[in-house]
Amino acid sequence: MNLCKVHKHSVNSYFNFSLPIDLSFIAGGETMQRTCRIVLIIFPLLLVLILWFMSNLKIAKTQDDLKNLLRQDLHLSEEDTIISYIDDYVVDDHALLWFSVQKEYSTDYRAMDCRLLKNGGYILKNIYKPMIYSQDIVHTMWMNGDIFLINDPDCRAITYRDSSHEIISKIELSPNDIPYVFLDKPPSDATKIDFLDSTGNIIR
Repeated sequence: MNLCKVHKHSVNSYFNFSLPIDLSFIAGGETMQRTCRIVLIIFPLLLVLILWFMSNLKIAKTQDDLKNLLRQDLHLSEEDTIISYIDDYVVDDHALLWFSVQKEYSTDYRAMDCRLLKNGGYILKNIYKPMIYSQDIVHTMWMNGDIFLINDPDCRAITYRDSSHEIISKIELSPNDIPYVFLDKPPSDATKIDFLDSTGNIIR
């Protein structure tokens, strides 16, 4: 019999001794490495997205800067037109600013949808070409509402009529009220809105 041949399990059972080794730190290290690789992949992509967003963000410090952005959007030179701020409609930290675009023989209007900054600046979100009621009475949809601009010095009243053409609501205006910006909130039974001059005629 070969006395030098000793089985491993015999030694372990003889001494009743074991050396348990916790290998969880190895798994933890692999998880950490995997997390680092994911971060190294995502971070550059996130940085690129942030830089792209910032480069496309239109920030204006003043209304003059907004005018310049509007001029660029319309592809107009300073010699061709005069852009003037008229009035605004503000809801919380959002504002719709109205501007007139005066050319040699005509005047157009644009509404600029902006986010108001705490330092007094603006983030331009959109520029709207309004719908025309008359030459100097225009309106556009904004924040689920219809916002009107009245820039007609002859306008003296806003009226709402029902299906029988009877006036059911009337807002009187004075020359000092112009320009006038308001959210159209017609009575429930109103079917038509009109704008009247000083003699009561409908402005067209």
